[in-house]
Amino acid sequence: MSEHQPKLLDTKASHQSSNGPIFEFGPGWGAKTKKWLKKYILGGNCSLCRNTRYILLIGVIILIFGGPQLKNFVAKQPVNTLTGQIKITEIIQSGDSKIKITRKALSEYLIRFPNIKLTNGQKVFIETVLGQKIDDNSMRVGLSIDISFVDIESAIKASGSLTQSQLTRWEAAAKQVKF
Repeated sequence: MSEHQPKLLDTKASHQSSNGPIFEFGPGWGAKTKKWLKKYILGGNCSLCRNTRYILLIGVIILIFGGPQLKNFVAKQPVNTLTGQIKITEIIQSGDSKIKITRKALSEYLIRFPNIKLTNGQKVFIETVLGQKIDDNSMRVGLSIDISFVDIESAIKASGSLTQSQLTRWEAAAKQVKF
């Protein structure tokens, strides 16, 4: 029997009666971990042990000295709108239409990116473009609709390239919308 296997006690020798065997436990996780560290990391003589020590040492040095620089490097990277969540999910409720769903999604997108300024006419245009991408069969109460950031961003770009006469017509349509 190895030193790490539980030892079976003689149940007849004890005055307790039991329905099963009684085990006497060996060393716990702390003792096993300490023994493993001593054998393989701290005191081993094999080449694998020496290589492991060097790898751990290099890792600790990188964490200590490279951590702050890595954090600064990541913080200085330009913000990409596609990082993080790349879609907005809306759950269809009773009375929702494609335009209401896209209006909620566009509103949520503009809250996340407050530096984007749109006229009401541009918003109506974007809602219409996004609404056309939603399948009629997916418009059932309780289902969820995903609207990707890519679709919203391309609709925003398209709204910026509207001609003045097109924008005037969209602004007229927006006067009848409650935002």
